[in-house]
Amino acid sequence: MAVNKFGSQVDGRFSPDIGQYFYMVDSNYRTAAQGWSRADGTGPLDLWQAREPGGDTRVYYTPETGNQGATYATQAAALQAANDAMIDFRGDTLYFTPGNYNIATAVTVNVPYARWLGREYKSPQYGCSPCVRNTTITCGVTNALTASAANAVDGWELGYIRFVPITADESTLISAAQVNLYWHDFMVDYHGVAENVATTFQLWSGAVNFSCWENFTSLVDEAQGPLLDISATPVRQVRFGSFLIMIDEVGAAYLNALIDVLTGGDLTSCDIGPGLIMTGADVASTSLTNLIDSQDDMAGSNVVGIHHVISCGAGPTAAALHSGTAADYSFVTNYMPTTGGTLFTTS
Repeated sequence: MAVNKFGSQVDGRFSPDIGQYFYMVDSNYRTAAQGWSRADGTGPLDLWQAREPGGDTRVYYTPETGNQGATYATQAAALQAANDAMIDFRGDTLYFTPGNYNIATAVTVNVPYARWLGREYKSPQYGCSPCVRNTTITCGVTNALTASAANAVDGWELGYIRFVPITADESTLISAAQVNLYWHDFMVDYHGVAENVATTFQLWSGAVNFSCWENFTSLVDEAQGPLLDISATPVRQVRFGSFLIMIDEVGAAYLNALIDVLTGGDLTSCDIGPGLIMTGADVASTSLTNLIDSQDDMAGSNVVGIHHVISCGAGPTAAALHSGTAADYSFVTNYMPTTGGTLFTTS
């Protein structure tokens, strides 16, 4: 633990750069008997003593039994306090210890170049590690995470976290222009969420440019809405790659899995792929109608390297990967089977 010239302690054990670490702890995730708190001070609930020498406020506990820090009104209030403690542009990390953080009041996210991370796992070829289930944010309200000021979350990195969306609305919102976001190794898990085609994980009503979603997984068991709605114009130079979409037990057509460019939206010169789509789980009517629905403009965008795997039921039609203004964008080297296993390429 280094001490700077002002007498403050700087934790340098985890990273060589200047950013500081902050911690979110789910106070009631495990009981003391299970080792969540230990007599020798090595349990996750003992972070207060281990990470707070000198009385700094860098550990944020949810308010349930087991809380060892300040008592906040809700889990959302604890998360908001942790966000507000981080310093703009410094590269601070908010590390989520294992647990399920139920955010039932909207949290305003407004720290440029902050990092929100769960425990790191090796990235597979497609999607995220299934182990990210160990750290979950349950979106208990519309826009549980909201970025509403321009450039408030420029450079926001988020990884190794599972999200459970709220039904019939979007769960996270970016409503003002941002750049350089990097979301990776995250999971959006619709299992157990009531079916509604208006259920969307994220809405961009503000332009998000020069950004990347990578190694993300979507698990779907009902006919829900897409991962992302875009109503902003223009959205430029964004990559959505190395993703896994697994659709099972729907029993009906899943209309739009990844992106819906809404009327008035504009997704320009973006790259989608590679990705793997798996449908079917002993329900013959399971199908994916579209990966992307462009109700407006996708000029100059490319979809490359999508592999569509069907395990039961009829194969998709030639238009199963896209709908809307298809002439605006290009499909290259994308494969999907038709009935009987015949493989063809869209281009």
